[in-house]
Amino acid sequence: MNLKIDYQRTLVDYDVPQLFLASDRAGTNYVCLLVAQTEKYDEYATVAVSPGRLSDFLAGRLDLLTIISAPETEVRYVVHLLGEDMQGLHLHIVEAFPPEWLPDAGFYLADSAQIEEVTPVAAEAVTRNRAVLHLALSPPEARIVPKIDAYHLSTALGLFQSVVKFAYRKALASTSYSLRKALNSDTNYGLEVFAFSPGSFTVHMQSKVPADLLGFVDIERAFDTVDSLTTALESPQSALDVMKEHRGHLATSYRKLLQFVAENNVSISYNWATPHRPTPVQHRIPVARAAALYELSSHRRDLGVEAVSLTGSFVKANTRTGEWAIASDDGQEYRGYAGESSDVRLDGVVLGTTKYILDCEERLTGWGAGTEKSRLYLVRLRKHT
Repeated sequence: MNLKIDYQRTLVDYDVPQLFLASDRAGTNYVCLLVAQTEKYDEYATVAVSPGRLSDFLAGRLDLLTIISAPETEVRYVVHLLGEDMQGLHLHIVEAFPPEWLPDAGFYLADSAQIEEVTPVAAEAVTRNRAVLHLALSPPEARIVPKIDAYHLSTALGLFQSVVKFAYRKALASTSYSLRKALNSDTNYGLEVFAFSPGSFTVHMQSKVPADLLGFVDIERAFDTVDSLTTALESPQSALDVMKEHRGHLATSYRKLLQFVAENNVSISYNWATPHRPTPVQHRIPVARAAALYELSSHRRDLGVEAVSLTGSFVKANTRTGEWAIASDDGQEYRGYAGESSDVRLDGVVLGTTKYILDCEERLTGWGAGTEKSRLYLVRLRKHT
């Protein structure tokens, strides 16, 4: 029997394709792993893979060792690749793969995997003159037929927007107060959905504001900060260290995104570009790595604490319950409670006429319907001089 397959796309590439997908005329998919190189050809261990199992592999739910060592059929093949012609590749049946051909356990398709072409995101950024981000979801319900749970879609969009929001605010933290006040607007970190990729669950989003004359879009600050978190996912401990640097609302919202990926078995990938940065940036949050970091970070209560300093006059100070309210110098009224572990007391606080500085810890207490709920805890109180 003369079995042939045709190259579809490369998943991992170092000088030559290390791992690629192919298919035969009947539509069966094959995973091909480079195992040996000779002067005549490159040799690939090849196994057939069902759409469901391929979806699990691409989404990071299944590792490469399982794919190669435990194929769904008993038939194993090798493919010899001669030169650059990757069409009409012949399948040669073998009884078994030598142990040295098997990949290491725990290799999940992650940052090296290009789930969708990233060129369109760059073209859209230029033609729309905005920052454009494609968010792709790989839910388990799409393993056989293209469909997605409405909860999965809406929750993923809300959580990702929340991460971008707090990443933007974190990026502004190093700027002057006047600049933070001018730029800290939802129009600068907000995203709008304008399209979906046909036949997939890739959402096309753009910044609410257009680029400036140089092609810069302020939301890039947020994207770069999110990238710093996602890039570190390969090592859970390194990623935890990055989360410590971004402790507070950003770490909390990112941990909620990790929890969603892990508990719902929905991997996420995204790529983005802007008019002045047209080379797309792409990252993935695979299920296995999200679960590892979520488990590691869930025991760290300090990650969710955001330091907030307020200056203003008290309009309420309940010495029995510890509740307080302050009219801040920024024109807003803030409410909170005396910190449980602090020695702060509200006895003797003067309402209305005396100005104070309140050092607080702000903690996110819940999320839903696109908004976050938080609570302020007073940990230090002193008179303003």
